[in-house]
Amino acid sequence: MTEPVHPTRKLGLRPNDPAKPRLQLARMVRTVPEHPIAADLMDGVGLGLDLNDEFGTCVPTGFDNFRRMVTLALAGKATEATIADIVAWYRTQNPGFNPNLSWDDQRQEDNGMVIQDFLAWLTRQGLILGFAAVDVRDDEMLKAANYLAMGPINGLDLDSVQVGPQFDAGTWDYDPTAPNAGGHCVPTGAYSGDDRAEEDCATWAARIHMTADFLDRQRSEAWAVLLPEHIQHPGFREHFDLAAFAAAYTAITGRAFPVKVDPDVPVPPAPQPAGRWVQLSPAVAGRVARAAHRRGLLAEDWVNDHFQHYFRDL
Repeated sequence: MTEPVHPTRKLGLRPNDPAKPRLQLARMVRTVPEHPIAADLMDGVGLGLDLNDEFGTCVPTGFDNFRRMVTLALAGKATEATIADIVAWYRTQNPGFNPNLSWDDQRQEDNGMVIQDFLAWLTRQGLILGFAAVDVRDDEMLKAANYLAMGPINGLDLDSVQVGPQFDAGTWDYDPTAPNAGGHCVPTGAYSGDDRAEEDCATWAARIHMTADFLDRQRSEAWAVLLPEHIQHPGFREHFDLAAFAAAYTAITGRAFPVKVDPDVPVPPAPQPAGRWVQLSPAVAGRVARAAHRRGLLAEDWVNDHFQHYFRDL
């Protein structure tokens, strides 16, 4: 292993695979509300370090701090992960991780995590209701993630200056001369500005301001994550197309959405996801998912378009 940029600030974001199917936030937002639910979720929140001073646990740490902020704001009490939680979550992608070994021990497995894979695992475990990708080039969708989901979980490409002196100063800004340090995961906890928003994030148990230039150039991915507390908030339901999200969730996972879309209407049975009724093999189903993703469609929509074209003259 190579020596880290800073001895007590570890990175640990592994690159995301863009070919993997995922929900897109842009398809689920009815309108971006003029008045956000919250502009600053970080005041009074105890931020977790979660071993990220020793190991590359930034992905589970980022989720833990995101959940702390949202649950305190919406439910009045922060839900906090334990160190045992962080270790168990990190082992989903690093099964040989041992917190009792140092990061540079040859027996240690400390290789970071992929955000999407972790969020998919959290969804399967019922710890979150689902998640959607946010186009980091789409200012309106980034606003929606901030306003509605109360801050995205971000993948960043950090430079050495951000791990060192800029962290100490409390602000991350773009520096074209700084060498790259690696990938990092942080949740947004506050934002300001209209056209080119600036955001604050939680990292290494501290609050760090991120300039618009930094975010434009060094944010590589962003994810809106849905907790049960979101669904219970009337402001969220008003602006978020929960029915569309539930349908897309079912099309991708093959499972019914775990909560009622309308509190007064029973959850309908899950429709058969694309591929089952035509009994696609796993290999073909995977090709369908990749083809649909390239066109920005759900697998079910891609199959419908394909068959409509095939049978147009019959």
